[in-house]
Amino acid sequence: MDQQTGTRRVTAVVAAYNEADRIHNVLEVLCSFPGFSQVVVVDDGSSDDTRLAAASFPVVYLRVDPNQGKGHALDVGVQASDSPVIFFADADIVGLTLDAIEQILSPVLDGNAEMFIAMRNRKIYYLRFLMGFIPLLGGERALTKRLWVELPDKYKTGFKIEAGLNFYAVHFGKGLRFRIFKEIKQTIKERKYGFKEGVGRRLRMLIEVTQAVWEVQFEDAPPSLRSRRHSALNVVGSVVGVLVGSLLLVGVSVGPAELVQRLFAEELLEDPGAPVAQFLLALSRGVSVSIFAFLGGFLLITNVIFFAVSLLRLTRSGVTRSEE
Repeated sequence: MDQQTGTRRVTAVVAAYNEADRIHNVLEVLCSFPGFSQVVVVDDGSSDDTRLAAASFPVVYLRVDPNQGKGHALDVGVQASDSPVIFFADADIVGLTLDAIEQILSPVLDGNAEMFIAMRNRKIYYLRFLMGFIPLLGGERALTKRLWVELPDKYKTGFKIEAGLNFYAVHFGKGLRFRIFKEIKQTIKERKYGFKEGVGRRLRMLIEVTQAVWEVQFEDAPPSLRSRRHSALNVVGSVVGVLVGSLLLVGVSVGPAELVQRLFAEELLEDPGAPVAQFLLALSRGVSVSIFAFLGGFLLITNVIFFAVSLLRLTRSGVTRSEE
């Protein structure tokens, strides 16, 4: 641990909702890291024994009642801190290490980035050209308190928080960096809350994230960026359509069920009973190859055409902007 971390002072903030059975994993690591001046646990209206679980560690315990969502809980934790650098961690993760914390903090403490995000093992985040529209949803991140203060309050609610932080770090701060940490894993919502409630919570999260992405890209973006964002969004949508169409055509040759099996191989290896993967497997077994062929061909052809048109418009808008 270098002296800089201790000098700058860092506060770790953990937002928790009904995490009594899981929060000890992350608190054991956070409370043993010498670079934190304090660890703050914000209990977001839990109805279980989250308070008692947190009480066995040397943390500052705060409670929000009733439950108001992740963004608000994190805001409560940040407001209770006087540190210039904040470290966020989800309450249900496993695999976080002292070395990982050091790697996450260093770019922010060194002034090389406004925020650093520890991503979990998801292949889509290697597609960097999509990063303008696919938000980096990593709960483990280090950031300056300045960035948090600059972020409008409308993003400090629910699951909008991460998309908002990403955008403001890039466009109004010193930028963000990220890295994939395969060892960090999280308990999926379907396992924590049951399949029905878990899927409902996941859908609400996706809706909030989508809303936040739209707001930052098309409302808060600098005016010179907005028109290009519209064109770029069309390009991204067509790329996704081409990828989906291609995958469906691959499913024609290998079989729909085998395709799903391969796509979710890592998740099924970690958790053979993963609800979403098992649901898609069951669904794919009832879909005929001819349906896959028709949908795949239709999506591929139409989106290739749409991609060419959208890319031409995007290129022209870039030329026009550079000549102004």
